[in-house]
Amino acid sequence: MEVGRSPITGFFGGCRVAGGGHFLTELNSREYTSGMSSLIPKVIVIGLLAAVSPVSLMVLIAVMLRKKPLRNAFFFLIGYTIMLLIIGLVFGLVLHAGGSGKKSKLDSYVDVGLGALCLLLIPLSFRKRKKPAKEEPGALSPPRAIITGAVVMSVNISTVMAYLVGVHTITRANLPTGDDLVAWVILTLFALLSMLIPIVMDVAFPRTAARVLKATRAWLIKYNQWVGGAVLLLFGVILLFQGIKALV
Repeated sequence: MEVGRSPITGFFGGCRVAGGGHFLTELNSREYTSGMSSLIPKVIVIGLLAAVSPVSLMVLIAVMLRKKPLRNAFFFLIGYTIMLLIIGLVFGLVLHAGGSGKKSKLDSYVDVGLGALCLLLIPLSFRKRKKPAKEEPGALSPPRAIITGAVVMSVNISTVMAYLVGVHTITRANLPTGDDLVAWVILTLFALLSMLIPIVMDVAFPRTAARVLKATRAWLIKYNQWVGGAVLLLFGVILLFQGIKALV
């Protein structure tokens, strides 16, 4: 039988208890393992696409080119990650409240809605931006770095949309709480990959990190709009096709 789910645990799939003895318990265990094995590759791919975040990477590099780069980057990453988790949690709770993962057309409508939104946001990713200001020599204070990270994440269109797709992929799988938590952690870690690489580079190769980061930032300034637009286009087309196909 299935134990009732609270709003919080519902986002992570709820808690299920198989009845009827060892045979049914083993059967359910195999079902969950199979579901998890098919979910994780999807979450990893979506997380990698969410990590394609040119604007966020540009800001992080600018932060790291100031004094005390590791401290700046650490607190920037804290704010960035907190905002990402809040966005994912709120969206997951909304999906659960609507019945995601159950036998209904909700998940297909969500696919269509997210796909259409991705396509509609493409022109926004090509809007003209002011030229980045030159890096100030001083270090950022921890509160300012945290706020900067949170703000950058909240306006990071391509990563937010990709992360929402990942959260929806988890909720629609309708797996137990533990599996959902693992999948959510994996999604988040891969989504943060582009933020973690520069930090690891600065720790491992401090002498060459500044030169590489400056070159990377120069390239991103030139091509960031095309990269972000390509991610939105990819998700838009796939989600619309997937949603419409399920509804027809």
